[in-house]
Amino acid sequence: MILPLKTAAAILWTALILSTSTDAFSAAHSGSILGALFARWLAPESIAALNFAIRKSAHAVGYGVLGALWFRALRGERRGWSWRWAIGAIAIAAAVAGIDEWHQSLVPSRGSSGWDVLLDASGATIANVIIRFMVKRTSFVVLLSLLVCLPALAETQQVLSQVYTIDKKYRSMEGPGSVITVHLGDQERPELVWLTGIKTEVVGEDGKASAPQEMMCHLNVEIDAAKHKALFALKRMPSSRLMTLSQGVFEMKLPDGFGFPVASNEPLYLYTQVLNLNVDDPKNLKVRHRVTFTYVRDAGSQQRMIPLFNTGASGLVQLDDKTAMPPMAMAPVTDEHGIEHHSAADCMVGMRAPNAAGMSSDYTDPHGRHLTGHWVVPPGRQVNHSDVTWFMQLPYDTKMHYATVHLHPFAESLTLRDTTTDKEIWKATAKNPEQGIGLAHADTVVSLPGVPLFRDHKYELISVYNNTSGVNQDSMASMFFGLSDPEFAKPATVELAERTANATSPTAFVVRTSLGDFGGTLLRDQSPNAVAHFTRLVFAGVLNGAHLNAVGTEISVSAPAREEWKALLRGPAVETAAKHGIGTVSICPAAPDAKEISVEIELVPAPYRDGRCTAFAQLGPGASVIRAISAAPKSEPIELKKIELLEGNATPAPLAPAKSIAAMK
Repeated sequence: MILPLKTAAAILWTALILSTSTDAFSAAHSGSILGALFARWLAPESIAALNFAIRKSAHAVGYGVLGALWFRALRGERRGWSWRWAIGAIAIAAAVAGIDEWHQSLVPSRGSSGWDVLLDASGATIANVIIRFMVKRTSFVVLLSLLVCLPALAETQQVLSQVYTIDKKYRSMEGPGSVITVHLGDQERPELVWLTGIKTEVVGEDGKASAPQEMMCHLNVEIDAAKHKALFALKRMPSSRLMTLSQGVFEMKLPDGFGFPVASNEPLYLYTQVLNLNVDDPKNLKVRHRVTFTYVRDAGSQQRMIPLFNTGASGLVQLDDKTAMPPMAMAPVTDEHGIEHHSAADCMVGMRAPNAAGMSSDYTDPHGRHLTGHWVVPPGRQVNHSDVTWFMQLPYDTKMHYATVHLHPFAESLTLRDTTTDKEIWKATAKNPEQGIGLAHADTVVSLPGVPLFRDHKYELISVYNNTSGVNQDSMASMFFGLSDPEFAKPATVELAERTANATSPTAFVVRTSLGDFGGTLLRDQSPNAVAHFTRLVFAGVLNGAHLNAVGTEISVSAPAREEWKALLRGPAVETAAKHGIGTVSICPAAPDAKEISVEIELVPAPYRDGRCTAFAQLGPGASVIRAISAAPKSEPIELKKIELLEGNATPAPLAPAKSIAAMK
């Protein structure tokens, strides 16, 4: 039987779409291609926005074509337009989109997104509306309204924790855990991104197979508070705990249009841990966390994002022999480099008291009382009231747009109460499983209008536990908030690059070019201001896409001085400690009306530059590439792809050797 031509076309287009859900069609690859094509004319954020727009447009157009082809296939040789054919075509397109996103979730460099499925189905719907318009001359307003109402779309990034071996029962905070570093967006080109959600799943060793979700202890996303404060010029010191998930809370999603602002080059520390409360013989079960971040790139956002800041509060009891937990076998938490982190396993927020006697959940309140946030719940019902005003430390009046809780098994509820007005703010209830020990569910709150909180009010947490096990159990009662931040000022990309540079201390660099790579050492002691200036230029991406040309006895690295970089081009006064010898890298003060920014590499001693320009670096490895660049004909442009800055003892990726001009083509 020969397939009708229209059906065959629809099947072939379906296969073509499914073939694109591979690493070769990832955002990183398409971004690198656009960067190579347009870096000389467009700013990094413009290229990123173009990449986002092209990729989302490809979704809508590709599935629009798919919807139209399946409409034609279902209609066959008949004429006209029918809802039955249109709905069938849209349903098929949505199913293909779901399969496509599922497959992308299995590819390390890709990620799945429900928003993409919605966009794909919208593309197919628009195509069928267009067909109806063409066939029946339906009002064009229908099509226009669909186009206007397409939502702003978020991006996702999925990471896997280390593999954990569960060989016995583990209480909370006793099981194996680890920490990995995550960056959202382009780490090499600082930009503002908005973290809008996070989800975790317990999976098998391969990162795909299902595993018991009850073995999830908790997940924390933390920031370097001092670095975050510097990057965003905050007046207050932020809390290091940005997001958290725990038993009964496997996903956190902020209300639409709200987000936690972070920089794409800012490290996020992802702490994960597992437990085992019920299985006596787990037989060395190997599991891991599969964590999905959802975020919005500010440069590609179609809506104005509203900033939130993070804070938290913990229920506490005064320490005595009856309420303090016995010493626990705290498992060491290690990062991907094998370095132990001793604060990661703490489910609490704030600072640990110096006299915590080894327990990371012990505190000393402003009255000097010794308190613990990890206490014993004896058999029966227990209600605990804790003043958390000093814990929250609200810097100003604000609104609560999101809140979640961290509770342990046998919890019934956790309530935030305003004791100044004697009103309940929010009550989170918990559901225990029908069998075994654990938490099946705990409430979260998401509010677009927000719940007012006041700086001069006092607040308390009220935790309720009902221990039905007949033996002592451990407990915690913490609440984590996303609060509106009226003082946040969104930084421009140039400002973010400058603040990033001010917060780093690079000692060396690697230049990646189309002809090969070379490196050098920064002369921080002799030319500190010029090194800082060069660092700012690198983080802003000013030199990405620059051309390298041999001019007499030097190599000139030049890039156009775009308007948004004017403030960065005004460098410091000339520094004279380092002299212009063979292999020095130099930068001269730019004129106010400069059309380009340039850095010079000296191939022979150049004393005439002393006092006029600043030698700030000395070439190192890659001499063969320097020779190849100096010998290349002017008709063959050599492009600077990127510059990598190295701090401390950091080791760069291997340097690419010099290529021939023919190979470069």
